[in-house]
Amino acid sequence: MSNLIKKSQLALKEGRFFKTIYNKILPYIKGLYFFLNFKKSNIKLVVPSFNEIDKSDSELADRIFKSYKKMKEDQINIDNIYKPSSLWQEHIEKDFGYLVKSYKEKNIDNFLYFLQNFGNWENYLGIENQTFIKKYNKNIFLRKYLTDEIFSKQRKIWEYFNQGVNNISVLNMPKYGNHNGAMIEKNFVVLGSFFNEIYASIISKYLKKNDRNVIMEIGAGYGRLA
Repeated sequence: MSNLIKKSQLALKEGRFFKTIYNKILPYIKGLYFFLNFKKSNIKLVVPSFNEIDKSDSELADRIFKSYKKMKEDQINIDNIYKPSSLWQEHIEKDFGYLVKSYKEKNIDNFLYFLQNFGNWENYLGIENQTFIKKYNKNIFLRKYLTDEIFSKQRKIWEYFNQGVNNISVLNMPKYGNHNGAMIEKNFVVLGSFFNEIYASIISKYLKKNDRNVIMEIGAGYGRLA
């Protein structure tokens, strides 16, 4: 409670208290509006439970584990300028703690479990909005806000850029990592799917101009854009 009071006092001091309250309440109000309209959305949220370990991926996980181990070993001897900042290191230790622990304990099963569920992880990993979706899915009004406002607007932006060239099926992505997302006309999407397709379409126009193209993506996350 004292922490909440301190945050409120700081927000008042910085002149953002009422704007913060407004931004917190707005999703509920809009969600209530969508709910009372009784308009059936064609966007369905996908919030799965955790997957059990699928041993058929053990060989692949072992290869990734060895690569990860090699990188961690190399990290010890490199110049500090190439190492994670203190902020990123704290994020890795806190939110990727399960992954780090599996590496330290050489537990390939736990490593595989993380790989097969990273898109549904309880901690925010910085590569998807799974915690945001999981949180909003718990409330009926926030759920309507998420489908009818957030996902719907992302779709409209994509449709504006797409201009009817591609079918919405181009947004469909595999569910590896057990992602949280949504189904639109039998196509699975995450919040980043729409702009990634826009970026990919723009990039592909440049690639067509040259037969010898090399692209290097720095900070690629889990490779969604690729």
